[in-house]
Amino acid sequence: MVDDVNLRKSSALAECGSLQERSCILSKKLALAVLMLLALSGASLAQTIKNLAHQPPDGVQLSFQMTDGTIVVQGNGNSDWWKLTPDINGSYLNGTWTQIASLPSGYSPSAMASAVLADGRLIIEGGEYNFNNFTLTNLGAIYDPKANTWTSVPSPKGWSYIGDSPSVVLPNGKYDWKQAHKTNARPRSQDHDLVLD
Repeated sequence: MVDDVNLRKSSALAECGSLQERSCILSKKLALAVLMLLALSGASLAQTIKNLAHQPPDGVQLSFQMTDGTIVVQGNGNSDWWKLTPDINGSYLNGTWTQIASLPSGYSPSAMASAVLADGRLIIEGGEYNFNNFTLTNLGAIYDPKANTWTSVPSPKGWSYIGDSPSVVLPNGKYDWKQAHKTNARPRSQDHDLVLD
């Protein structure tokens, strides 16, 4: 009878594993649980929204994070553009606003294709509205933050409008956007090589 009891004990240990194995598994589960709690608490802290100490002078219609860390925004008036520079500690909360150069004459878009290029410039093209008038314009401009200038960008040949088109900077560095053609409604694509030269 004693042998039968020992046999049952040894088979129960074999099924459950050794005490060390169970302890190791429990400590891994505990470590995973602690990491999950830390990750969740960190995510909840990251979701806090705070007001800027200095609000944008004309509100914000669109904003772009530039490669130098500044934020360039289009004011609610469409024709004015502003730059938010973080403070000496890198905080935007106490950053300063400065007005940047004006767009080229005749162009003040809303709802347009846009992208920050890898070289630090900002391109905007087209727009459903120009000076708050529905036009589906094909105008465009590129902003050089080092020179603080906007330069007109010619539209692609044969494109009478660009409108509010989806756009992207591709992994090869080319700026690309798509637009449906008016006559056959098939999407067309255009790489804008001149922007990156």
